[in-house]
Amino acid sequence: MKGLLLPVAVLLGSGLCLGQESRGSILGRVTDPNGALVAGAKVQATNVATNVGASSVTNQEGNFEIP
Repeated sequence: MKGLLLPVAVLLGSGLCLGQESRGSILGRVTDPNGALVAGAKVQATNVATNVGASSVTNQEGNFEIP
């Protein structure tokens, strides 16, 4: 029984690792000085270590996501 427990535990635990991701996302909301949402604003982020940039445009609610 002990010999069967380890392989079963490894098989069940290995499924938990499949959803891992090595990248992140930047989520945010753009507002003006009065707190109103800004739709259609271009948002840009640059990785200072690699100098690689990515951009997004806000939606109707002022929200954006940069993967």
